Amino acid sequence: MQFFRLGQDVYERFRKEEGYLKPKPLHMPKNRIQQKIWCLFEHPETSVYARMIAVFSVTVVLVSVATFCVETMPYYRERYEQTNATTPDSYSEELKNNPFFIADSFCVIWFTIELTTRWLVNPRKLAFWKNVLNIIDLVAILPYFLTLIALAVKPQVTSASLTVLRLMRLIRVCRIFKLSRHSRVYYYQTTNLRK
Repeated sequence: MQFFRLGQDVYERFRKEEGYLKPKPLHMPKNRIQQKIWCLFEHPETSVYARMIAVFSVTVVLVSVATFCVETMPYYRERYEQTNATTPDSYSEELKNNPFFIADSFCVIWFTIELTTRWLVNPRKLAFWKNVLNIIDLVAILPYFLTLIALAVKPQVTSASLTVLRLMRLIRVCRIFKLSRHSRVYYYQTTNLRK
């Protein structure tokens, strides 16, 4: 269309009718160091280091999801989960020796660092929490911390509270949506979910 020189208004109308999203203006932090950190975490196309962080993030998400899936397989569930549902047991001791919990802890530490860093360098702090992807990031790590708080408050777990803890950990499935930050296909899916 630009070749035929039909004009900018025709070009814009065509893009709107075809469903192309209008690029939003970038709001960069004013501080130079914050700008570099912001680009590292939010714009993987800006440098090799930003791409490395994006690849590492995707890898951690995949490890987290794979760990969650493998953990639910009967062989591993029986092997690492000796809690007797009829008697209270020290669930926190069980978690310390569970390789799935250790892998999950590593993943949550990375997710927390990533989310906190992106929020701290974000020039628009309130708008940051209005973004669906950031809410998904928060919801994906919350069950881990809620589990730790519940264990700190009441280290002896009964079968009913054990079920609640497991349900909270089930919310970790939201981590698959973290991939949408690095993939346009997933991004458009979550955008459509919001509508």
